[in-house]
Amino acid sequence: MKELYEKRNQQSYSVAASSHAQFGLKATLYLAYRDCRAILQKHLFERAPKPTYRLLDYGCGAGLSTSIYTQIIKEAGHNVEIVGADISDENLAYAKTKVPEGTFVKIDPNQSLAILGKFDLIICNFVLVELPSDQMEDTIKKLKPLLDDNGVFITTNATRQAYKASNAWYTLNNRFEENTPQEPKGDKLRLREDQKVSLAVSDPKTGQQLFRFFDFFHSGRAYRNAYTAAGLQLMETHRPIGKPTDGISWKAEYEFSPYKIHVLYPNKAPELTLTSSHDNFIQSRL
Repeated sequence: MKELYEKRNQQSYSVAASSHAQFGLKATLYLAYRDCRAILQKHLFERAPKPTYRLLDYGCGAGLSTSIYTQIIKEAGHNVEIVGADISDENLAYAKTKVPEGTFVKIDPNQSLAILGKFDLIICNFVLVELPSDQMEDTIKKLKPLLDDNGVFITTNATRQAYKASNAWYTLNNRFEENTPQEPKGDKLRLREDQKVSLAVSDPKTGQQLFRFFDFFHSGRAYRNAYTAAGLQLMETHRPIGKPTDGISWKAEYEFSPYKIHVLYPNKAPELTLTSSHDNFIQSRL
């Protein structure tokens, strides 16, 4: 049953790749990217300045994240070599139209990625949430050797709040039976580790469902354990919330963040451990 659930997203991409490709930033998804420029400025451009950066977008989907990060790097005055990787031929075709200068490769989850070389920036947006915990850890372990010693790994996934039925989002529908909390905690219930969860993207004007995701819930502890096992250290957790200046009629986004952005460095030096008091880095709780 779990294997069938894992395949549902890929089946959806194959059938409705055009709908997925049309996702824009006039949506809740905007918050997943609004602050990326500041994050890169702090964790990449200032920390490891160089004329050309290599970017890997692992699980690039239809290329939205690839195009956004590419544009940020270029606008900061740097050159960029772009590699997008995905397991969907349909997604890769759309990604190539968004970023024609990029190299887009189809991957098998079980194959080695060493042939791709080293990267200064690896992004992995809404990929880990598609995997049960054991596969999530294996994926991070596979990606870590591709990260340059001064590189940055950024992964974005849904928060616990995203699935909470009392939170009505601008373009996210979380009203699915899968999202019913199942694990007792005191006198309440909460989502359990690896619980099947689901979110759908809807048109804010018509309410029409555009695309549905079938994922797994991961706690902060699960992410932290996976990062540590892979030899990565969490430097910052960013939870973007809506602002009036965004120009979007936010709902729950004004109070809660539907996404959390984890910024990670390779664990290579004592002064960069999580117990460091270095003022330039922020360690936030998951």
